[in-house]
Amino acid sequence: MPTWHYVLMALVAFAGAAIAGGLQARRSTRTLGRSTMLTPLEQAVIDILLDKQGEPFDTIRQQLSHATIAERRFTGAGFFTDFIIPADAPARRDLADMTIGGVGAEFPGMQHGAGFLLFVRAGVVSMLEGYTYDESWPASTDEFTLHRHQAA
Repeated sequence: MPTWHYVLMALVAFAGAAIAGGLQARRSTRTLGRSTMLTPLEQAVIDILLDKQGEPFDTIRQQLSHATIAERRFTGAGFFTDFIIPADAPARRDLADMTIGGVGAEFPGMQHGAGFLLFVRAGVVSMLEGYTYDESWPASTDEFTLHRHQAA
């Protein structure tokens, strides 16, 4: 068998394994693996987003106390933090899908700041998104100031 045939077979085998294993190639996206810890920024943002009494906020806070972080993806202009919520965590399956926002951040060196969205799907918190307004995400988020956006 010619050498190129072995290389082709190896590439096909790798591609098949990647598809079967759910491997995804993302351009210009840096990914971190599973963790149970929120960053200080993520925790502060979630605390403000969920700083309301009653449902669904009580249930979402309870879910997050059981959550594991499945993945963090950095896009260059923001991030996505995906959550795993155990099956025995409280859920509100009667809730419509919702996106909770209204929190912004200022970082040293950024001109326009950042915003955040918390996604709830089928009664379960699924993802936190952080994004900038046409700027690169800061290299460090150790220093930040959070604020609520005023309703229009």
